[in-house]
Amino acid sequence: MPDLQRVDELGFADFVAMLLVETLDAIVASHTSQEERLRALTNAAEQTVEEFTASITDEILSAALVQLFPDGDGGTAVAVGTPPPSQDNLDVLGITLRKGDAKGEPGTKEYLLTAAGVQRITDGVRTHLAQTNLESIRRVALEGVPRVRVDGGVLRSKLTFSAMRREDSAGEANRPTSGPALIGRSTIGDLALLTNAPRLTYVPVVQKGLLDSIASTRLTVSPALAKPPTGGGSGGSSEQESNATIYGEVEIHFHTEA
Repeated sequence: MPDLQRVDELGFADFVAMLLVETLDAIVASHTSQEERLRALTNAAEQTVEEFTASITDEILSAALVQLFPDGDGGTAVAVGTPPPSQDNLDVLGITLRKGDAKGEPGTKEYLLTAAGVQRITDGVRTHLAQTNLESIRRVALEGVPRVRVDGGVLRSKLTFSAMRREDSAGEANRPTSGPALIGRSTIGDLALLTNAPRLTYVPVVQKGLLDSIASTRLTVSPALAKPPTGGGSGGSSEQESNATIYGEVEIHFHTEA
């Protein structure tokens, strides 16, 4: 299994894409799990009591024996050499002891269970559990199980937004010379304005100072509790970095279509 490494900072576009993709994965996984459980329910309802008995594990059986026939010490009174349960209790479970299931005279203190008697009671309890559980499963399958579907939702995530702009040694970013631009009612030259830009309008003319800010700026996100990144020079490089860090929240509304 590969080692997993925590990513403290991620590109904003990458973050939104990952958020949506993993939300979709979760929805698909939950729907798939529902269908698998409903199919298992249907298959179980079609089994006979004898077939369903195999699904009663030893752990379930032991817990049932302790609950039905407690010995007062956290165990079960059904054991070799102990008095058998009352016939009234056995009748409720549909169990009838036969010859050889107990030794001694019935009604006396010497009337004790044998290994065959313990096995008969154990098998009877297992069959009783299978019958009652199978009846419940068949009733649920007959009435139908409502499916839980996601038809819409809201994703919210509190983050620290960091906008980083690289500039050359002269303080000028690489700027395109032509092409369409998206501009607002004011020039976006400041990084703080970039993250709170007004409504944008398409125009076929390049506004000087706009595309250079967008092209040279990398918007990243990190957990809200993480320390804001610190700016600084790049050592011997001719580029300089300037940072703007803003605490905010992303909210995405979505709905599904069949």
